[in-house]
Amino acid sequence: SVWVYTLGWLTNAGLVAPAVIAVFVLAWRERRRMAPAEQLLWIWIITLFLFHLLPDIRYERYLLPAMPALAVLCGVYWPRIPRWVLSITLAACAVLGLTLLAGAALLTSSLSDGAVYHPIDWLLLALVPAFALAGLLHQAWTRALALPAVLAVYFGLAVFLRPFDGPAGEFPPEAVDAAHDKTVVVPSPFTARDELYRFLLPGADVRRIKTKRLAEALDDERNELIIIPVPLDAPTTLPGFRLLGTRLTLNDYFTAEQTNDLLRGDIARHLFVRELLVEREKALPSGPADQ
Repeated sequence: SVWVYTLGWLTNAGLVAPAVIAVFVLAWRERRRMAPAEQLLWIWIITLFLFHLLPDIRYERYLLPAMPALAVLCGVYWPRIPRWVLSITLAACAVLGLTLLAGAALLTSSLSDGAVYHPIDWLLLALVPAFALAGLLHQAWTRALALPAVLAVYFGLAVFLRPFDGPAGEFPPEAVDAAHDKTVVVPSPFTARDELYRFLLPGADVRRIKTKRLAEALDDERNELIIIPVPLDAPTTLPGFRLLGTRLTLNDYFTAEQTNDLLRGDIARHLFVRELLVEREKALPSGPADQ
């Protein structure tokens, strides 16, 4: 819709969205005293907005070519943006930093196979909310630390995701070898969900089954190799299947029931999952009857 497309200025700006709103307001108030170079930037921004507004199909990403010009204008207006506006960004960074720290602690407590984070990782994760709180509580640092705090959040996110990018987030080599030249089924209702596993299982023929019910994929005897997501505390053995390997990952889709459980505090069970690569056990041929 037009409104969602218009809000693309804020969604593209992310955590700096409060400052972007302030820039629009300040520019409108000072429009009669605007410098010629600044006028050209606004003309570029408005032109792109109107050009992509005309078609029936609109996406927020169509506004991305105008974001560099908007970033320059943010730099021009930065000294005049009210401190309380930048404090919103710092408060959001502090909350997200504490969330990443709590998520790392929750993941560590949910795994029984030892620590997944280095002591330096814990220090870096703790510095993210501390950095944002320093700018939030110290008035002289608010303007200077608002943007570095946003970068610190992305850095903290990279630190939080390190266990999922390392060996724990990949299938073991023996599982990759076992899936080579074989068809691996990925039950998922989402299109292109199987593309990720083409990198995780090179040489395998990865195919997606459009289904929301895992039982349907397990009951179909034509599916020999299947990828199954299970909670961390769930058993890794399934009757009639042989486990080839596992990997640690984050769940990016939640059903209504899972969402309700998340809101009730059962976070680890649905946020962190272990994907099992299993192979269907073939029935042994029956031998001749005993004489």
